[in-house]
Amino acid sequence: MLATLLCTGVRSAELLELTAGSLAGRSGDRRLHVHGKGGKNRSIPIEDSLDALIQDYLRSRRERFGERLPGSEPLFVDHRGERLQRGGLQYLVRQSLRAAGVSDRVQPGAMVHALRHTFATRLAEDGANAAEIAKLLGHSSINSSQTYIDVTAREQRMSVRANRTLNVLGELSGG
Repeated sequence: MLATLLCTGVRSAELLELTAGSLAGRSGDRRLHVHGKGGKNRSIPIEDSLDALIQDYLRSRRERFGERLPGSEPLFVDHRGERLQRGGLQYLVRQSLRAAGVSDRVQPGAMVHALRHTFATRLAEDGANAAEIAKLLGHSSINSSQTYIDVTAREQRMSVRANRTLNVLGELSGG
């Protein structure tokens, strides 16, 4: 679930609504069909590493619960085999962030949503434009996605300012 959140940028409500039928295509060309906010649908590419994790999860799930997975079955389930609920997702994310030692860096009510921001920020850092980010996140406006690019530009400037060579140059020039 965490990998799906981090590698697709889906909202928590979207993740909880996914079904086995939301996964489409063959290995190497898999996509995740998401019913998004405002009733808008989108299709997100699933890369091989995430696809392998999801397939392992589904195999494990079939072994634990002995179910065939018709397309209408929830993709992610709780320890009883029932559709994962919001509180269960929040608990899993909170425990995972705590185990990773980073829970203090995220506001308690925003832990799941922070993974969506991480996805978008990484896209921007790796060169995606606002239109690409908007499409993947299901934003109706490019302006919503531009925020991630602007933040990345600010972070880049701060990184440049922290460059030791630049500091030495400033000392040499008397500035």
